[in-house]
Amino acid sequence: MSFIDNCLSSGFLVSSTLKGREAMDFGKFQEFINTLKDKPQIIDDVLLKQFDEFLNSFFEKKIEDNIKVDVTVKQFREKDIHKVEVIKNYPLNNKTRNMTDWFDYYVSRYNSMRKLLEFRTELRNATSIASIMKMAGRNQVSTIGLVKDIKKTHNNNYIIDIEDPTGVMSTILSGEKDNLKKLAEELVHDEVVGIVGSVSNKRIFISDIISPDVPEKETITSPVEEYACFIADTHIGSVNFEKEMYDNFVSWLKGNSGSEDNKNVAKKVKYLFVIGDLVDGVGVYPGQEKELKITDIYKQYELFADYLKDLPSDIQLVFIPGNHDAIRQSEPQPPLFNDIAKPVFNLSNVNNLSNPSMVSIGGMDDFRGLNVLMYHGFSYTYYASTVQKLIPIGMDKPDNVGEFLLRKRHLAPSHASGLITPEAFDPLVIDTIPDVLVSGHIHTLGHRKYKSTNIIATSCFQKMTSFMQKLGHHPTPGFVPLLNMKTRAVKVMNFT
Repeated sequence: MSFIDNCLSSGFLVSSTLKGREAMDFGKFQEFINTLKDKPQIIDDVLLKQFDEFLNSFFEKKIEDNIKVDVTVKQFREKDIHKVEVIKNYPLNNKTRNMTDWFDYYVSRYNSMRKLLEFRTELRNATSIASIMKMAGRNQVSTIGLVKDIKKTHNNNYIIDIEDPTGVMSTILSGEKDNLKKLAEELVHDEVVGIVGSVSNKRIFISDIISPDVPEKETITSPVEEYACFIADTHIGSVNFEKEMYDNFVSWLKGNSGSEDNKNVAKKVKYLFVIGDLVDGVGVYPGQEKELKITDIYKQYELFADYLKDLPSDIQLVFIPGNHDAIRQSEPQPPLFNDIAKPVFNLSNVNNLSNPSMVSIGGMDDFRGLNVLMYHGFSYTYYASTVQKLIPIGMDKPDNVGEFLLRKRHLAPSHASGLITPEAFDPLVIDTIPDVLVSGHIHTLGHRKYKSTNIIATSCFQKMTSFMQKLGHHPTPGFVPLLNMKTRAVKVMNFT
């Protein structure tokens, strides 16, 4: 039973203003009630403030009496264990795949994206390609299709081939229209878009390109000031692991270091997200063994767990794998295996999820919680190096790549942007609008707000490696973003 349920069953009235107290220790609360001369009839915020003071004095007295009690920040934190509600998670599916699975995968993607696009006024009467190809004369049309090919002509026009389950057709975009030209330059293979224009001779002359995008909506905030902490790419086991920076981070999170203000922030961290590449792995790239300090994958996960084993017990841990973890490389990557990463599962409050996945955090009776979409970010390198507007900045500002993909409503729309294991559905479609989109992989810190979504790209705890140099990454190790769930502001902690 929750704290409030225990109060009600014991005959107390409970104030409707109480929030976030469901996990309090009712036994200790009864001890506090027994110390009061006048027994209360109603449990309200004033009484609970007195209870907090009672707990603090209780621990302080034990110290004065020289009783051996490990008084750390853990004991002075509120005891609420905030739950993590899993919204999307993709466990291992080992069935044999064939060409039919690929067909079903892309048809599912098309149908999912079509539903998102049909909400747009311009596409409510979207016609199938097969029906358009039968039209005679010149007609105004709209359709929804998957981008099959993009070609730029010598006179700067664009020929964009699109397809749907009924057929394939060419569309023409004039390079003289600057606004449309910018849209064409942002198109990528295999994404699903809406096309509006006039059809003639079985071709559509484009007047507009409609991207799924995310709609404007109200930014929701938690009624309680607490923080979600985001890290990734710790790469335990690498000779380039930034041990001192990571020690500084863990020490702060445990409440053992930092200014008083920063210690107070640490007390309010309720969620620690690790967005993949917990360890450096073994055999991830040629010659990696020369850059490993720990060559045993089991011992890498053991050391990762050792760092986090004494964290305050009210912090929820949320892990997803990355391309260096001991799991298949193709997406969706299933959750980490219990046998290889066994020490990780011995930690408290572990949520072991797939890449990608989505959770809701901070939920309570009058607040639905914040939806956090987690993606390690393997596709980010592809778009940062191929999309014209992202090439100059993508590796240094990966949050721009996050915004780009959020507007596409897909984490890796191009088949060439990563490895895929086809399912009967496309788990990389962003059908549920996230309040937070968080990624890793690029090793460079970045954050921005796009409409109602916080986009966060995490830093890392690894120096530059030969592998990163080949990928064009510019790591910024030792910086940790925190999301204030009450204000939705991002605070960056520096552990360098």
